[in-house]
Amino acid sequence: MRKKLTVFLTIEAVVCFAAAAVLSAVGKNGGLFGAVGYLFSFPYYPIALGLRALSLSGTFGNAIALVLYACVCLLPTIYIIIRRRRGKRTRADALMPVGSALLFYGLYVMINPGASPWWSYFPDGNSAAFANAVLGGVIHSVLIGYALLRALRKFSVSDTKPLLKYLRLLLGALAAVLVFGIAFTMPSELFSAFASFSAESAAELGAAVPAGRGLSGVFLVLQNLVAHCPAFLQILVLYSAIDLISALEQDAYGEESITAAGKMSKLCAVSVIIIMLSNIAVNLLQLLPAASLYSAQFGLSLPLDSVALVLIAMLLAKYFQRGKEIKEDSDMII
Repeated sequence: MRKKLTVFLTIEAVVCFAAAAVLSAVGKNGGLFGAVGYLFSFPYYPIALGLRALSLSGTFGNAIALVLYACVCLLPTIYIIIRRRRGKRTRADALMPVGSALLFYGLYVMINPGASPWWSYFPDGNSAAFANAVLGGVIHSVLIGYALLRALRKFSVSDTKPLLKYLRLLLGALAAVLVFGIAFTMPSELFSAFASFSAESAAELGAAVPAGRGLSGVFLVLQNLVAHCPAFLQILVLYSAIDLISALEQDAYGEESITAAGKMSKLCAVSVIIIMLSNIAVNLLQLLPAASLYSAQFGLSLPLDSVALVLIAMLLAKYFQRGKEIKEDSDMII
């Protein structure tokens, strides 16, 4: 699991970084804004473009496009009908007709951009990107919400070992989300920030920026690294948690489980220290040259979620140790 996850995350990171670079360089709708809009609207926007092209090809093409449009939008509802015919039903199934309704509306707006209620919000050409991002995000939220509700129902009737398996998969998915934030969002933000104080921006802002241009670039990189530092560390913690799950599957009261829990608690504590110190360091470093920097960001980091995770990990380690002692005493009595 660990090796496969590492390979998958490495490939994901390379693909996300390349996508961020390409979309920020050639994005037609405002660089990062257009890239994010396309990402959230995938795969609905490409489908809408295909249907639009088919519709404009002629009368026959328009008829085929209408049939395909209806079939695609009705897919969630058809899925529920098939499930019910098989005798499977849950309360979460009520979300699927909502998903179909959203697909009808969302694809229609993507096929006909002029019908977007946000068309006049961004006269610089970002209206379509904004509308696609909103509609795609809403549709995704319904479908993902349905999947999560189904998963929770399955978790509630599962035994310990299947739960550990599901937890490992969930931690892997969370690691993938964190890698996306690091490999796509962070470079996209950097590309956008560097573009904003290009030669044209420097000419508009005067001589203050050229004097600290190189230093501004260095601090932009540092600020982004510090902002995403928790994500880096959380990935390491997730790896440690996956090791703990593997140990629990072998023997919940074994020495490996106790060791893995102890390592995870120590790693969580070190992560909190690194987050705090890195934030303090960047604040201090940019304090003196702040006047000549293009962008100075001073932040107060309170990683309460990380502190809570440290306490949970420490409690787990103590409970595992206590459970091992009780099991050993019980075995001696028997």
